[in-house]
Amino acid sequence: MSGIPAGAGQLLGKRLGKFEILALLALGGTAEIYLARIGGAAGFEKYVVVKCLHDHLADDAEFVRMFLDEARLAAHLDHSNIVQTMELGEHEGRYYMVMEFLAGLSLAMVVRRASERLPGGRLPAPLVLNVLAQACAGLHYAHEKTANGKPLNIVHRDISPQNLVVSFEGVVKVVDFGIAKAELRETHTRSGTIKGKFAYMSPEQCVANNVDRRTDVFALGVIAHELLTGTRLFKRASPYETYQAVLECDVRPPSTLGAGTDPALDPVIMRAVTKDKDARYPTAEAFGDALLGYLHHRGIRPSDGRTRHVPRSKSA
Repeated sequence: MSGIPAGAGQLLGKRLGKFEILALLALGGTAEIYLARIGGAAGFEKYVVVKCLHDHLADDAEFVRMFLDEARLAAHLDHSNIVQTMELGEHEGRYYMVMEFLAGLSLAMVVRRASERLPGGRLPAPLVLNVLAQACAGLHYAHEKTANGKPLNIVHRDISPQNLVVSFEGVVKVVDFGIAKAELRETHTRSGTIKGKFAYMSPEQCVANNVDRRTDVFALGVIAHELLTGTRLFKRASPYETYQAVLECDVRPPSTLGAGTDPALDPVIMRAVTKDKDARYPTAEAFGDALLGYLHHRGIRPSDGRTRHVPRSKSA
């Protein structure tokens, strides 16, 4: 397969210190993701995820700096709705970071399973709002994070269903701060450079203009709109058309799309996806409060971050 980097998977069966590499879980543009195990006395064992920079990038100073930046940033984040990074190491000249193993599915996969198995093919609205409220909590923590009394000004910039993981216990985790913007990074995005997935970018992110935490709020709003309606909001046939759709930001209220969405949810979602960022929720926390407020006013009680609605595979 031509898309697989040369040497990919070569850590399988090896040990990185106390970590025994068991399986290759995924390949990204810059790194390999492995399942690993830590063994101990009296039958103790724990599973973790190891993210290792591709072998062919190990000597590229720019990619190494970006990888180390990601690890240092992740080390500052300790929240129940953000994947935990445990340590940074080096093996035969290749850096790797160790993260908690999440037994669950990406939100993208949950949506796919729901389309196959649930009546109507969509997740129930209360579940959607609960998942997004948890993501809001994790992102607000990251946005507010400080180091030595100074704001880190973190912006994830790549919020999408692929980067939200729902555990089998119903806990939502924000993952992959690889292209996050933050004050402590040694590497910074060049002016005019666009990073992220077009379909979930804010209009200002598409033109690389003054991106702040409200860009992440916009992305969460896009996800909410899509999950409630069962249709993609900005995704078009080509990246250019998707880019143009985001810039135009012509968004219809969810209830007008014939998906049975409560019209009372329209203003909650529409405020998150407005083109004018000054008119959006000022924080992810404010958006999360609005989502939970809707549930509260309708007498729907979020189940403390747990749900029985996550479609689980038989082999899980």
